[in-house]
Amino acid sequence: MAKRVIVLAADARSVVAAFWAVVPAESRAYYANPAATSAWPGASAAEAQAIRDGVLYERVERHLADTKEDARRALEARWAEIQADVSATDPSANQGRYWDASGWHAPGT
Repeated sequence: MAKRVIVLAADARSVVAAFWAVVPAESRAYYANPAATSAWPGASAAEAQAIRDGVLYERVERHLADTKEDARRALEARWAEIQADVSATDPSANQGRYWDASGWHAPGT
């Protein structure tokens, strides 16, 4: 099973985690970045390449939690939110749209 949440650091009250979301094929060109690296030093060469290729989207966040179970539930729920957003949104859909004095226009118009 592919990794989804990787704990990068934790203390008694908070956790810093990397979230990995799978990017739909139609959005990969937008997420691709040949210079990208993972915040997790333990990422395999294949995982790091997937991030560079835009196949995986990595987001790092800090979350506050009173207990380990609270942290786990919060991280799992947050991953689901991030994955849903990445799956539902094509960030390049509006690329090339422009505004002039008469209004907003689609690319090529």
